[in-house]
Amino acid sequence: MVYPEGCIPFWTGLPDKNYIHANYLHPLQEWLRESGTRLRSSMALEDRVFWALAYCYRDLSMRDIWTLSGKIRSRNAINKIVSSTLKMLATVLEKHIRMPRDIEEFVTWCDVDVYNQTDMLVDYLTLFIDGTPIPIYEPTDREVKRIFWKFYKKQSCFTLLVLCAPNGRIVWRSQLYPGEATDSGVYKEEGLAQMLGDYFKEWQCLVDGKQERLAVAGDKGFPAVKLPEQFYLMITDSGRKALLKMKKAFEKQQGAENLSNKGKGKGQRGKGKRCSAEAEEDHGFSRRNL
Repeated sequence: MVYPEGCIPFWTGLPDKNYIHANYLHPLQEWLRESGTRLRSSMALEDRVFWALAYCYRDLSMRDIWTLSGKIRSRNAINKIVSSTLKMLATVLEKHIRMPRDIEEFVTWCDVDVYNQTDMLVDYLTLFIDGTPIPIYEPTDREVKRIFWKFYKKQSCFTLLVLCAPNGRIVWRSQLYPGEATDSGVYKEEGLAQMLGDYFKEWQCLVDGKQERLAVAGDKGFPAVKLPEQFYLMITDSGRKALLKMKKAFEKQQGAENLSNKGKGKGQRGKGKRCSAEAEEDHGFSRRNL
């Protein structure tokens, strides 16, 4: 297939043909040889990979791909080709989802132009976290539909949490959860804080004699998650607004509790302070990090 100049970033979100070959096509070819898998379709493997990536990135329908590929094959054939290619790519690329082996490798994953042009991030080795919905057909059972319904997306879906490096490399993913699960809920259920703490605990984050700092960056889905001691939390503007909203609600609740405890004696006031501290901990933030 001859790709028009500039079409690959538009259709796949990837920089160029060489990147697709190195990271998708060649690993897939190697897997096909090792597994002895034979492809029934006459469509070139390079074309299969291209349309599979375009299907994911541009959120195309099978009819779109059928039309864009020239209607040479039936829509049913296109459906089978794209689906089978995605399954093979998932099998091949699964083993590449891993944490950096050492601080030097992590630094190379952070060495990207967009990352280094962002003053806020340049002093940190940062992992980006986000949840993504995977749409499904709407369940017919009302209770099942309620479990899989994601309100702000207005659709039935699975929820998947992903952690990636600044260069876009996925370093960790969660299991699939029903759509009603929140990003912070999945974070807690997966024990990600414990996993990060254990993995980076023994790291000596020294690069050229300089102490590098670790951070996790997220949006409004993670305004007050708990992180290991060696990590800082960075949040987007939407996350900051959500955090301030939580802070105001917490202070309002705390004020109401103080009023109800007023005049009940020193012992009760001491108890109220302890309860407030516990509530503050449950909310996942403190005055120290606001």
